[in-house]
Formats: sequence, C-alpha cells, structure tokens
Amino acid sequence: MTQRLLSRHGIVVSRSVVCTLLREMDPDGVESRRHHNFNRRTYTNKGPNFLIHIDGYDKLKHYGFAIHAAICGYSRRILWLRVSRTNNNPKVVATYFLNYITEIGGVPRCVRIDDGTENTEIENIQMAFRWHDADDMSAEKSVIRGSSHLNQRIERWWRNGRQGGCQSWIDLFSNLELSGIFATANAAHM
Repeated sequence: MTQRLLSRHGIVVSRSVVCTLLREMDPDGVESRRHHNFNRRTYTNKGPNFLIHIDGYDKLKHYGFAIHAAICGYSRRILWLRVSRTNNNPKVVATYFLNYITEIGGVPRCVRIDDGTENTEIENIQMAFRWHDADDMSAEKSVIRGSSHLNQRIERWWRNGRQGGCQSWIDLFSNLELSGIFATANAAHM
C-alpha cells in the first residue's frame, strides 16, 4: 500500500501509519488477511479453445533455456511447451502459435497474453483470423492483453512447475556456475 500511494499519488507514508489506518478503516479485511482468508476470483471458461493463456518462462533463460507455453483455460491442457534459445523473438513465439492452430485446424476464440513485445505477432495473427467473425469476441476483442500476474492459468502452471522440478534445475545450474564448472559467457557451455 505504501508503494501504491507513492507511485500512483506521490504520497509518502510510513508502513506503520498505513497499518494503523487500515486497521481503523478496514478491520475485517485486516483480520482476513492475517488469517489468510482471501476471497478468490471466480474463473469461468465456456469450453476448449474458448480462451487460451500464453506466456514465456524466464527463470532458466540465464542458463540458455527459454521456455514458452500455452494452456487451455478450460481443461488446463498444455497446448504447447517449447524450449529454445529465446522466447523474446516474436517470430519464434508466433511459430508456436501457428503450429498449434494448424494442428487443431482452427483458431481459439480468444488468447490471453502479457504486454511483452514477443506477443505482437500472435496478437496480429489472432486478430486477423478472427477479424470477420460475428461474435462478441471477434477482431481486436479476440486478444486480451494485461499484466502477467492476471494471466492466472499459465502463471499457476509455472508456479507448479517451479515447485515440481524447475527449482532443482535452477539450483543445479547456479551451483555449477558458482563452482566455476559452468559459465554462461562460454558458448560451448551454453
């Protein structure tokens, strides 16, 4: 809250003042947060290919493994999971999307992407294929752009992946790098 007040309104307030005011203004909310009783948003998705979530995973990128994936918002099925030297090149990422729509013989009703430049080609392709459709999610409405943390299906999948094994790879490469066995500056190592 202190950061939000500063960045949005230019108000500098100490954390203790914010805590005191929150206890006064929203005692129920403070109590809920203390007991970790959060009201979760309800996520609805009408079916397969209604909304797919697309994102890149950068935690292993430093070690040469740029990961990109898409997940069906309805079934949570992994639609693609690709590892490359980059997940920032819009043409590389667009290839994954084109391969997917070729495989299914159609286009998803809507895609959810973050604001990264790697998604510009996917956005253009999706809107072009859905431009002349007559439903409420056609043309530019067929792409939802937003911050990465709002892309909840794929972000949750990344979190599970980190807990389920990615962290061990991060630790391994980090230890190899710290011990001098592996160097990201060495092309042969990468």
